[in-house]
Amino acid sequence: MSEDIGFTSNEDEELAILAAIKNMGKEAKEEVSSAEPEKKVDSKKLEEHLAIYDALLTQKVFEEKFKIGKRLGGVWRSRTTGQSNTIYKLVDASNFSSGLAINNYLNLLNMAYSLVVFNDENLRDKTVAERLKFFESLPEALVVSLSRSLVDFDAKIREAVEVGRTNF
Repeated sequence: MSEDIGFTSNEDEELAILAAIKNMGKEAKEEVSSAEPEKKVDSKKLEEHLAIYDALLTQKVFEEKFKIGKRLGGVWRSRTTGQSNTIYKLVDASNFSSGLAINNYLNLLNMAYSLVVFNDENLRDKTVAERLKFFESLPEALVVSLSRSLVDFDAKIREAVEVGRTNF
């Protein structure tokens, strides 16, 4: 006995399922948009980001003063792509075997290429090797604070580039 396998039309049921799926999509979209508060554009921060972006485009460099506590401070300078490539080559050529040592060396190199003034001491004319020796002479806790400051500086530049790409 052979049975014919056929399709039955459940058009009403199919339409009800499609309507329910469409409604679920609307509800999900409403939940997402109500869950995300409107981002207010801080005009002062927008101006700062656009000024950073403009400096990077026109001067190819951005520098900013920083403070650590009440008595320590200096100036960070953005790094070029060539400097970043040199940093990565130096890290690749290093003989460190642990991830922690490699990360520490990477942080020191980034700081050595970026720190141009520290506590009124001009480091611009010093070589990277001299700057590395300078960092090695500092207490580790201070170097960690400097590293955190540089991370904040780099994050500000990344934010400025994102803002500049869409608003400049």
